[in-house]
Amino acid sequence: MRYLARLRAFGFIAQFVVLDVALRGMSCLGHPWASLVHQGQSLLLWSVVWALRGRRGARVVAALAAASILAVQLTFRRYYHGNIDAQVLRSAVMCWSDVWPVVVRALPQALWIAVPVAIVQYLMLAPSGGNAGRLPLISAGVLVLSVALAGPVGQGPPDLQLIEALRILWQKPVQTHVARVEVPPLISSRPRLPNILLVISESVRASDFCSAPVGDCPVAPASRPAELDRPASAFADREGMS
Repeated sequence: MRYLARLRAFGFIAQFVVLDVALRGMSCLGHPWASLVHQGQSLLLWSVVWALRGRRGARVVAALAAASILAVQLTFRRYYHGNIDAQVLRSAVMCWSDVWPVVVRALPQALWIAVPVAIVQYLMLAPSGGNAGRLPLISAGVLVLSVALAGPVGQGPPDLQLIEALRILWQKPVQTHVARVEVPPLISSRPRLPNILLVISESVRASDFCSAPVGDCPVAPASRPAELDRPASAFADREGMS
């Protein structure tokens, strides 16, 4: 029984760190120290929640919170191959009239994920006896200290990315007034004007665009340099052109 209790504790506390590593692989260690700090913050956060699971109401709230984060992030990742962070939520709020129909269509799928996951989360949080003692206070203190020293957690696991993004909802929108900008015409000195095709698109992740010569490109196979008969260097600066 003690072994099962420890297994449940590990599964609940480390679920988002395990999910982050499973989804992003070794790319989540692009900045090793920062990644380790953020993953440690996720472990501290959910260890506090685990230690405070004594009452049924606390278990229900914790199970619903964890299940909601998993359902939202997994549903979003299915379509956009990333996690909801502050930038994504800020953009969604700015264009809410366009985003709301998409949210309505994705809501049933998110609920199909959230309901069974919430049940599993609640079962994992079942009391196993013992007294947490000062563990919640120690974990919470270390968590607050790490956030104060390490700064924003937007590059952390999916749970921290979504939790940090929620602050956008309470921020006052910034009102920007841009004056009219007039650009003088650029006169060409050539007797014959060049024939230039300028393609403008939204920013695309490198992993999806497949600018490097890779064998498999499931998201956008037609964008591979080999398919377009163009060198890979021709696509290297697409982010700047976007």
